[in-house]
Amino acid sequence: MNKLLLILTIIFLFISCDKEKEIPLGEKGGLCLDGNVCKNGLNLQCKEGICVDNCKGYCKNGGKCVVTNDSNNMICECASGFIGTTCEEVNYCKDNPCQNEGKCKNTSDSYICECKGRFDGKNCEHSPFVTTWKTNNDGPGEDNEVIIKTNADFKYDYLIDCDSDGQNEAENVRGDYTCKYDKPGVYKVSIRGKFPNLYNYYDYLSNNKKLLSIDQWGNIK
Repeated sequence: MNKLLLILTIIFLFISCDKEKEIPLGEKGGLCLDGNVCKNGLNLQCKEGICVDNCKGYCKNGGKCVVTNDSNNMICECASGFIGTTCEEVNYCKDNPCQNEGKCKNTSDSYICECKGRFDGKNCEHSPFVTTWKTNNDGPGEDNEVIIKTNADFKYDYLIDCDSDGQNEAENVRGDYTCKYDKPGVYKVSIRGKFPNLYNYYDYLSNNKKLLSIDQWGNIK
């Protein structure tokens, strides 16, 4: 009788210990819940029917790993200053370096600004001197030309875009420049850099009918 009681006690204790070792459904190491998901808030993934922790070490640079139970996918909530699927990239655009409504885009080791309108420069900080001309009005040059006059009393070093298409026709210009076009018409000329004076501006405007308007003074020097 005592032997039977001992055997039954051992069997009971064995069954009890075995039950204690059972892992609840949806928890780490346990079977997945219905729908192949794990318990919400534990950041576990259901892999081959078992809840596993793949989050540890997944996100870089202090990012927080979160498992979305609806899709069973891991996503990273990145710390300030980092971006990317696993927060592996430095966010060079964090402080929004682009001025004048420019759009910042990260590169592998820096950033670029996509400038809006007539702004340019690394941070869209420059705006050009923009003028509109009608080449076949009365004025110097042929009917398909615009002559940009400079003043010998000043020093120049400018870039000129004869039709404001973003492509400079000339750089490091230090004197007069003639824009030549395929045909007569109305064109916008953009100038950047050191351009301190449009030669005899008021006389030039009254005697040169080609110059229709000054659209933007910009921040030329």
